[in-house]
Amino acid sequence: MHGRFGQPEYLPAVNGPQWKAYVADGKLEGECRRLAIRCNGIVQRSQDMSVSIASSRSVAVRLPVFAFPAWRASVDGVAQPYAFDKATGLVLVELAPGTHIVTLGWSRLPEEITGLWISAGALCILLGGLVFVRRRKNVVPPVLASSFETTSDTLL
Repeated sequence: MHGRFGQPEYLPAVNGPQWKAYVADGKLEGECRRLAIRCNGIVQRSQDMSVSIASSRSVAVRLPVFAFPAWRASVDGVAQPYAFDKATGLVLVELAPGTHIVTLGWSRLPEEITGLWISAGALCILLGGLVFVRRRKNVVPPVLASSFETTSDTLL
């Protein structure tokens, strides 16, 4: 960590050497200027983004998100093949001439779903164990119950 506090949580293996230049050039707005296309209505949240892109020619647009298999891109509601720009490591979308709505959303990976099921199973086992222990503490074995009754009778 020597002097590297405040660094990003991670940099994916796909990040290319030019991703910092992409950010310095203005991210998606800079990309749209560079390609001479019109980008409107950019909405970006942690789990998804959408943008309207108009172009008079076919163009490949880099979106301001590092490529990861859980990201799913679609153009006008039609799923696009997974692609990324090797120079930057960013998600890449190919567009035909015209105006398109490009959306990018996060979907769960099979490994993530398996992990959630394992966690849910572990929680069920834990809760079952707690119920079992609690019931066991409240039940007095019959042998001990009869000895308590005779002891209390002799004391009276």
